[in-house]
Amino acid sequence: MARVMRISVIIPTYNRARLVQETIASLLSQTRIPDEIIVVDDGSTDDTPAILQQYSEPVRVFSQSNQGRSNARNRGLQAAEGDLITFLDSDDTLPPTSIEKREAYLVSHPEMHAVYCDVAYQNDDQELGRFSAIRPGPRPSGTIFAELARHNMVGPPAAVLFRAACTHAFRPEHEPVEDYDLWLRMATQCAFGYLGEPLVTYRVHADMSTLSESQAMQEAIMRIHNQTVQRPAFTALSPKQKARILCSHGILFAEYGHMEPARHRFRTAIETAPFYPGGSLLFTAGLLGRSLFLRMIRARRSLRGDVSWAS
Repeated sequence: MARVMRISVIIPTYNRARLVQETIASLLSQTRIPDEIIVVDDGSTDDTPAILQQYSEPVRVFSQSNQGRSNARNRGLQAAEGDLITFLDSDDTLPPTSIEKREAYLVSHPEMHAVYCDVAYQNDDQELGRFSAIRPGPRPSGTIFAELARHNMVGPPAAVLFRAACTHAFRPEHEPVEDYDLWLRMATQCAFGYLGEPLVTYRVHADMSTLSESQAMQEAIMRIHNQTVQRPAFTALSPKQKARILCSHGILFAEYGHMEPARHRFRTAIETAPFYPGGSLLFTAGLLGRSLFLRMIRARRSLRGDVSWAS
């Protein structure tokens, strides 16, 4: 296929001397090698700077003091010259045809501003499962805001997007789920296509999220959801769509241990769409207490294979 577009891959890294080499190697082994691989070293104190000095074009290395992943990604975005952009964490890899297939999709679907794909989870020994199985649910193409507002089905390395569509920056206050905030803002104006093939490998290893980051993730998701229901794009949805989103948020808030905000979401769903049964069912279940509520939700999910009771 003729190279009609330049492709930039942005990799933020911090103290990942071994893993970042494997990440870069997977890019240099692509059937469609990116035109530039921008690695932003976010103040590493291990051997990462020395390792990165060994690379030449198409790898471009930038260094900064430790400012966090969002700032590192934004630094890479500012430096990128490609028509297409994708973000890859420095502990993840791409199978050989990942870039080629996602570029081909966007070339053949000019109505789309971005494409996202399935993700394979893997440790050092074996594949652990796919994102679509771990978090089942719809993966629509086109206008995805209504589904994305319920839950994030677009991982940061799963998306390739036109640079012209990425007019927003990552916001550090939403780490470690700053990507979710960006996709939601893009989805209010941009069309996303979906490829069901796992074109990203998410590596599970010991040096990953800590308990404090998990807490930060929960708080960030709640902030993002609170902002989501204030967006004009949310207001423009049908009453049933809004109620489904509110119910999904409420279930998640309950899982995080915040039952009063959860019940408030269910009440609002009832007020928004009185004939939609999910709000009333969930509000009534929430009155039984968090433990019983969660058991009911898990039982429902096991029967339906869905990410939420709010269908």
